[in-house]
Amino acid sequence: WLTQNFSVSNWAIGRHNFGDLLMAEVHVALLKRSRPEVPMVFADLLSADMTQYGGQRVEGISSLFDGAEATDVIHVGGDTLGPSLNAALEMIDHKPAGEEALARQRMLAAHFSNSTRSAYLLHKRLFRHPKTFVVNAIGGWPWPDDMPALAGADYVGTRNPLQGVHHIPDPVVLLRKVLAQDVLAATKSDALQAVRRATKGRPYWAVQLSDDFAASNSTDALADQLCSASRREESLAVVLFRAGAIHDSLPALENVQASMRRTCAPDLPIAVFEELNIFSICAVISEAALLVSTSLHTRIVALNYHVPRVTFSARPEVSKHSFFVQHWDDLYASDDALEARRARV
Repeated sequence: WLTQNFSVSNWAIGRHNFGDLLMAEVHVALLKRSRPEVPMVFADLLSADMTQYGGQRVEGISSLFDGAEATDVIHVGGDTLGPSLNAALEMIDHKPAGEEALARQRMLAAHFSNSTRSAYLLHKRLFRHPKTFVVNAIGGWPWPDDMPALAGADYVGTRNPLQGVHHIPDPVVLLRKVLAQDVLAATKSDALQAVRRATKGRPYWAVQLSDDFAASNSTDALADQLCSASRREESLAVVLFRAGAIHDSLPALENVQASMRRTCAPDLPIAVFEELNIFSICAVISEAALLVSTSLHTRIVALNYHVPRVTFSARPEVSKHSFFVQHWDDLYASDDALEARRARV
């Protein structure tokens, strides 16, 4: 949620998810360029301090409903359409004492259901003095009960093709355009120096695997496939990293690391990158020889830095990754073919 007089930026930016935090930072950079005089407030369902990860100090959105100032709201974030109030609150791991119950009470009083509409999609009537409402490059699919809020917004753009609204790319495609200095600074950090030592200065593959993906695939099989692929390259290294503390875990990566060490040639350096700062993660991707991942936003960062990329995902017809590749990142389609695809949306 972003906010004139003050601007509120709204989405799941009060938890560690790589893409959501990056989207907020891209919007910050864009607003500072165009409207530096406008104060900005960042909001999630619950308050949080995400500055240690390169994010923002985040307010609980329901605390802003009765504000005396005229309020602009920009919805940013990944799968904004879809997660219900129950699902959204369950995904927040650090809950300030008593705040969840109060937030749930206020959201239900504002006619949100626990399970039949998107918790992160706000209607203008929720605010005392609403001004411009923007829904910008969000993902997911709406509930029937979401339609009044979408219809009441001043602008709606989605990253998945959705009838009747603007189809636009994910805002993280602008990462290098507006946040290159932050990523460059991270390449000079102690965390990146440690990566270079662990990889012995070799070109490396950056590998990210979500817990869901790792749980549905044998660790030994994953390690065997990575080792088999790496044997085709000489003087290579592998860096395993997380793209979100909410869906990736160190133990899963450490299990893959241990299995690879048993399976691969002994001289293949295999490091686990523990840092969760979003710009440090971007820096690891930007210097990689190849990205292998399950995260959409790791792919989009790789696109920014022209890093070859391989994405593991669900079936094409239901995958947000495939929508992005089809419309914005098809390496083999001509400009005319891409233009024709977008014209059909």
